[in-house]
Amino acid sequence: MVGNGKPLGDGATSPNGSFRGRLMKHWLIAIALLLAAWDMPGVGQAPAQAQPNLRAMKMRARTVTLRKNRYVGHVLDENRISYRLDEHGIITRVNLDGEWQAVERIDVVPMTRFFRGLTEVVGHEVYIFTPTQTIRLYSNRVAR
Repeated sequence: MVGNGKPLGDGATSPNGSFRGRLMKHWLIAIALLLAAWDMPGVGQAPAQAQPNLRAMKMRARTVTLRKNRYVGHVLDENRISYRLDEHGIITRVNLDGEWQAVERIDVVPMTRFFRGLTEVVGHEVYIFTPTQTIRLYSNRVAR
């Protein structure tokens, strides 16, 4: 409406509502259509060639897990701590003070030093988390 109370000739007001209201309604419809299209098969999904990459990534994850557990096994052997493996080669139990403890998590943290402009790994700290305690072991063995 103009100051004299007459409607503008460009359709600023109408029986269906204001121009701004109609514009908002159209925007909401457009957004709803975009969201509906996103859920359609094939939209927003990885291409078919990603499947071989996923297989390769799973194989790599398995290899890394096995190497990590093998490394932790060597560190436990060096510290004369008995342990048990499951059928997948994962350390599941450790013998601490004559009592077997379930292993909840194992973290391997590299120890580094800065020498002549380079950072080199000089060993690792191994943290083994059980329900009752955390075992902290040091090893100068470098994982490869």
